[in-house]
Amino acid sequence: MRIKKTDYTPLYVMMGTARADVEISVTSYKKTTKQPDATFRFNKQKYPKVEVVDLR
Repeated sequence: MRIKKTDYTPLYVMMGTARADVEISVTSYKKTTKQPDATFRFNKQKYPKVEVVDLR
């Protein structure tokens, strides 16, 4: 991920796979939009068979 130093906005994200590298350009970004914490929380009840690997 490339982030602009002056205001910390994301410029692009680069991911590598076994087949190729993929670059995703960020064309718009809203810093003032508030998201509830639940947006970023994995719902175990919705996906009961998924193994969660916490890499913190």
